[in-house]
Amino acid sequence: MRYGLLFLGVLAGALSAQAPAARPVDLNAARALWRNIKNQLTAANGEEYFRLNLENADVPDLIGTLVSATPANQPAQLILNLSGGSTPEVTLIFKDERRQDSHLNGPLAPGSQVQFRGIPVAFTREPFMLTFEVGTAPAKAVQR
Repeated sequence: MRYGLLFLGVLAGALSAQAPAARPVDLNAARALWRNIKNQLTAANGEEYFRLNLENADVPDLIGTLVSATPANQPAQLILNLSGGSTPEVTLIFKDERRQDSHLNGPLAPGSQVQFRGIPVAFTREPFMLTFEVGTAPAKAVQR
C-alpha cells in the first residue's frame, strides 16, 4: 500500500516551522466533506465505515481550528475542531518522509486555522476522535 500525500498549512496564526504555504481550497467543499465523514463515523456502523473507507486512505484537504498543540513549543501533535466549535474532533500526528515521528519547528497559536491533508490511522466513537498522520515535508509516496 502506498502512503498518500501529506500536507499541513496554517491559514492564520504564527508559525515558525517548515510547513509549506497553504494551497487554495474550497472552504464549503471541505466543510461538506467533513460533515459527511463525521456523519458516517457517528452512525451505527461508524467503526465499519472507518475500517472499510477511511483507514489508510488519502483524504482530500480539510480545515480545522487548533484547540491544542503538544508540546507547545515544537508540536508533534495537534488537536483540531472541524465543526465550528471547540470540542476536539481530530488529532494530527506528524511524521517525516520515512514515517518516523516528527514535529514542527515552532509554536502555533490556539485558534489558528489549519489546512491539512493526511491519512486516517485511528478512530474512536466515544469520545469522538479521528486521528490522521500528516507531514510537513514535501509530499512523496513511500512504501508502507
